[in-house]
Amino acid sequence: MTKIRLCHKTRSGCERPISRLAASGSIDNTTDIACFAFVASPKKYLLSGRRRSFPKEPSGAHTVAAVIAVFILLWCPSILAAKNLYVDANGGDDTQPGTLDKPFQTLQHATSKMVFGDVCIIKAGVYRETLIPKADGLTFRNFEDDYVLLTGLDTVKGWTRHEGKIWKAGFTRASPPGSFKASMVFVDGQRMNWARTPNEDGDMLNNKDTRLVKVGADTSKRSSILGTVVFEDLPSPAKDAWKGAYFVGLASYNVAAWFTANKGLVQESDGNSLVVKDISWNWMNGASKGRFLGDGYGYLIGHLLALDAETEWHLQDDTLYLYPPAGTDMETARIEARSRILGLDLSGRTGITIEGINFKAAGVKMEASANCVLDRCTFRYASSFSAFREHAWGDYKNGDGGIYISGHHNTVKNCYIGKTWGNGIALWGHHNTLENSIVEHCNWQAERLANISCPGDDNVIQANTVRFGAREGMDLGNGRWVDKYALRALVKFNHVHDLGLLCPDGGLFYVNHQGGGKPLANTEICYNIWHDYPSADSPRPHGGIYLDNMSSGYKIHHNVIRNVISGVHLNDISRDNNTHDVYVYHNTIINCKHAVRMNQGQKGSINTKNVIVQNNRSNGSDFEGTQVDHNQSDMHDRGYVDPRNKDYRLKSISMSIDAGIAIPGINDDAVGAPDLGAYEFQGQDWMAGASIDVPDFPDEKKR
Repeated sequence: MTKIRLCHKTRSGCERPISRLAASGSIDNTTDIACFAFVASPKKYLLSGRRRSFPKEPSGAHTVAAVIAVFILLWCPSILAAKNLYVDANGGDDTQPGTLDKPFQTLQHATSKMVFGDVCIIKAGVYRETLIPKADGLTFRNFEDDYVLLTGLDTVKGWTRHEGKIWKAGFTRASPPGSFKASMVFVDGQRMNWARTPNEDGDMLNNKDTRLVKVGADTSKRSSILGTVVFEDLPSPAKDAWKGAYFVGLASYNVAAWFTANKGLVQESDGNSLVVKDISWNWMNGASKGRFLGDGYGYLIGHLLALDAETEWHLQDDTLYLYPPAGTDMETARIEARSRILGLDLSGRTGITIEGINFKAAGVKMEASANCVLDRCTFRYASSFSAFREHAWGDYKNGDGGIYISGHHNTVKNCYIGKTWGNGIALWGHHNTLENSIVEHCNWQAERLANISCPGDDNVIQANTVRFGAREGMDLGNGRWVDKYALRALVKFNHVHDLGLLCPDGGLFYVNHQGGGKPLANTEICYNIWHDYPSADSPRPHGGIYLDNMSSGYKIHHNVIRNVISGVHLNDISRDNNTHDVYVYHNTIINCKHAVRMNQGQKGSINTKNVIVQNNRSNGSDFEGTQVDHNQSDMHDRGYVDPRNKDYRLKSISMSIDAGIAIPGINDDAVGAPDLGAYEFQGQDWMAGASIDVPDFPDEKKR
């Protein structure tokens, strides 16, 4: 059977369904999307359909159904002829018909033969190409349980010895707009380190493998501000020895509050001192205000002088240099380097489904895509290092965007996303969903990026595990720098932890309206577990759910928040345009200095209103708001089921049972009077985080 959708195009170009047929063949006048199946018989075509409910049939429905059926048969024969095509990178041939026994070899050839409704079934193998569907309504999926790898890497051959243990070969890199001369290199499936000093220790999210620096700026020429850097110690002190290297560091935003990276190209070097040009946006624009300057830490990357240890590489003048791991046979080793930015481009496409494909060192671009699905896929190393001369929010206009979605009604589910220089995933569109996925090890370059960046509207982020990143786990946008923050988002059933590992001036969840007079977000944050921010050492971490600069319009309820400075942090309560309409209900807040904090002391300002804090429980931290009642601060954990193992459900002896007040729409399912905290005693338990595990990757053969 072949599913189709009947629709017409409006003047604006949007598709709207014409009608929907019931199983009897009748039609209703609803505007929902309809799916149909056409079954051929010897004498006639029978129409059947699926939907959730069937309204009363209008008169004349059977006649209209027959007319539509004839129209489809005459004008849409390709829909009725939908087919399966097969691709096999190892045993296929693009001159073959694409059948199971005679498959194509490449995905792009298969797409040239596909029409609406077709399915491309992909056999095990490595596909070194970018998948760009040429029609809507297509499906691409792996064959049975085959391991399909779609990669932006190409093999590099022709190695000759450069000097000592360093080898070289010709290679032309991928270079997205705004990127530095960066790529990625793998030996037998394992990521190699970009040559740097001091050498990388293998953990991209710590500052132990850096050197102390003092960062400054020369602002005498506003049109061309230069950065200055003095290292505590730097090898090869000869003049201009490090010219052409790239500096990456973190300096103070405000009292050692590391906020985002200082980056730039070394123009001059003399001993331990550097002059840096093409500096990053925050460094350039913050210099005149004394921000992003002073003591910090950093490293140099991307210079042949730094290529001094095993597992390092450097790219220069289309020549790739490699210091391979000990014991590597350069004749037989599988050495690969990134030569494509994208592995998947669904821009402008509708109704594309991608299932069971593993993407490696290849990004995803879904510019204005609609009703597309990414299911059971993995995405590793999606982003390369990018310069981000403008605001670093992760798209393909000013840098390498990783997984970038700006369309609508798309779904990413049951996926693994991780090990990337930039965002894990960016949701800039509307009515998109990210669910039951793992997003980890993101933002290696310590930019204003996040594991999940979501400035778009009406998006749903639910049942995900989000962990290990340089800044936030979730960033819902900024009202000034990118003129966009999320409206009507739903953040539910997520487990978010161990973030802020390089830039602690942020939160596990972060948003910045840049003013309280802007539209309410009307965003709901509920039934999540948030903990451990930051691990980095800084006097200015904020912590859990961080509503910065008067961000307003949030319902925050039934969350467990622990091991952060502030469970809920409302920042910059100023005399004008203050935070308002923030409702904090039924949260369990553990081991936090502040349970709910209104920062900067203007709690009585006339514009601060409707910050209501009720039915929460903490183990000793304080609550602040314009209305604070029915909360409990208890230094002891005797009322929890098993606090040692982080089980904060209530025991029957808890004083929090029946101690709350009714809040319509929040605790309607309470057993008796509402309890305090995130769990209702003898009520419906809830769990947070993805149900999937980190998958095995056969291509990552151990060294």
